[in-house]
Amino acid sequence: MLLNANGYLTADELANQLLVSAKTVYRIIDRLNQGVPSGRLITSTKGLGFRLNYSIYLKEGKTKNKGPDEVVSSAERQGMILDKLLENAPRAFRVHDLFEPYYVSDSQMEVDIQAIRKMLAVYDLQLQRQNLRLTIVGHEREIRRALQDRFISSGLIDLDTLTPESQLLDPSATAFAIQQLRNIEEETGGTVPYPYNVNIVSHLYILITRNQVVQQAGDSTAAFSMDSDVINNHPALYGIAAKILGHVESYVGHTLPLNESYYLMQYLLASRLAFKRTKKPQKSALDSLVERVTRSFVDGVSRASEQPIQDDRLATDLESHIRPMLTRLNNRIMVHNVLLRDIQEEYPSLFKSVQQTAEKISRQYHLPEISSDEIGFITLYFARYFEEHKPGLNTLVVCTSGLATSKLLVTKLRTTFPELLIQGTSAKKDVGRHIQRLGPIDLIISTIDLENVNHIPVIVVSALLTDRDRERVQNTINRLEGSEQMLSDVTNTALIQLSVDAKDWEDAIRQSAQPLVTQGYVSAGYVEDMVQTTRESGPYIVISKGVALPHARPESGAQKVGIAIATLTKPIPFGNKANDPVRFVFALSATDSRTHLRALSELVDFIGDRDFLQALQNATAPEQVYDLIKRYEERHDFNG
Repeated sequence: MLLNANGYLTADELANQLLVSAKTVYRIIDRLNQGVPSGRLITSTKGLGFRLNYSIYLKEGKTKNKGPDEVVSSAERQGMILDKLLENAPRAFRVHDLFEPYYVSDSQMEVDIQAIRKMLAVYDLQLQRQNLRLTIVGHEREIRRALQDRFISSGLIDLDTLTPESQLLDPSATAFAIQQLRNIEEETGGTVPYPYNVNIVSHLYILITRNQVVQQAGDSTAAFSMDSDVINNHPALYGIAAKILGHVESYVGHTLPLNESYYLMQYLLASRLAFKRTKKPQKSALDSLVERVTRSFVDGVSRASEQPIQDDRLATDLESHIRPMLTRLNNRIMVHNVLLRDIQEEYPSLFKSVQQTAEKISRQYHLPEISSDEIGFITLYFARYFEEHKPGLNTLVVCTSGLATSKLLVTKLRTTFPELLIQGTSAKKDVGRHIQRLGPIDLIISTIDLENVNHIPVIVVSALLTDRDRERVQNTINRLEGSEQMLSDVTNTALIQLSVDAKDWEDAIRQSAQPLVTQGYVSAGYVEDMVQTTRESGPYIVISKGVALPHARPESGAQKVGIAIATLTKPIPFGNKANDPVRFVFALSATDSRTHLRALSELVDFIGDRDFLQALQNATAPEQVYDLIKRYEERHDFNG
């Protein structure tokens, strides 16, 4: 929230948006600031509130590597011990030697060992204990895959400059691996983009260090199966991989199995790497699968987002990602998406649509699970498409100040708001006729007051379009496009119940939220999570005198943003001494942390008005409640 705020936010504003107390906000901010070594991440100014120190936010985005002498969390300690065991497998280490630098008790050692066992189980690797020593046992390929995942997710290679970020790396081996990437780029005449450049460097680094360790142990690198058809279809790329492997052999001082060239080639194929083919391969089964998976993604996201998608360029761009992605899935090669969290926050609904589509595609085509990192990359392709294909808002301008003033207003609107498709101008008396002639109109911008015109939103502005007018227009555009929904946008008469007879607070929540289930806003499990969350976290959902706002985590089953409203026949105690008993229940369905904030802010304003609550209590029909909300929105000027 602070990241997206233009200025300061008070503790109360943050508390209302987070649905917690102001004291909790202060505790959260203190905890965040304690975790930042370079300064205060969130600053406060008396009388203004809190704001994000953006430069520190960007600077602290990179992980600081800690050594054993520093205070580390249990997860960090387990990770560092796991790294040491993986890097040196199959070498065994004394348990005491592994844990001595961290000064932990015997019981904590056992907890850590069990945690490491669980992490290794994902890769079908075993942590064996014998004679007070620990060692990792399993296939070499799985050891490398575990190392690769640890390597990439830990950010040990700087993604911008491709330089070592940690003293944990061998600087000579890292520099050599980076040079081999440059050699690959020179051979192909292109640049390997992020994150594939980091994948190749980490693969080469692990190839070098593992062969040094395994060779010393008298073991050989485990065999990787080879597909001659793949080699025959990509002879130039296989030749590059073999050449790079020769460089690695010179570096480590001994020969490596030929299938290491094939395995490196798989990384190159998985890296969206452009290269010159010596011959054009025939259409393969992979080509056909790429086309079908791409079409399934386009069709699935189109259905989930309820927006038609017809664009050959999108399909072509998607194919360029999906082809290497399928190679990565087949070879269990992970990519790390450093933008994943930002993508999830910026495009929550779209990310969810892509994620649901990916799950169906994995089942349909018998593919391994598609990771969140891959889903994040695919989401960006669709985000760009929707940004470029935003439907414009058909707009009618009503102005009675003369032709010159009317043209000036239209020019300013077109310049400031390119998403407005100005269909024409009209005098007040001709509005109805123009609407019939022009067809569907989404918005009317007028310099004079207008009566209700076919339920079309009307914004009254000055002929000079002041800054305040621009803000009002932008707020309305955001609302119509769905990015900032008002309370009247996220509720309706089907979600409103009056005089609900509830026996206790649990029953009040379930009955109040039932319309959300019936209307397809949430699953039944979401409502049960509302009850469970209230049971575990206490009656903090009672946010004002007599008002409860039950909600649950979006992943519990929220399908779309909505607020169900219920008045209770008799007040029910929820266990909040300050604000009990509860007479009004507003059950919230939130699909993410942002979309509902405007409607929620509006609701908080309304319930702070005792006249609004009195009118709500006196209402005898859902239509009266909805009209009440609309009237209050107009009175409070929530359009901006």
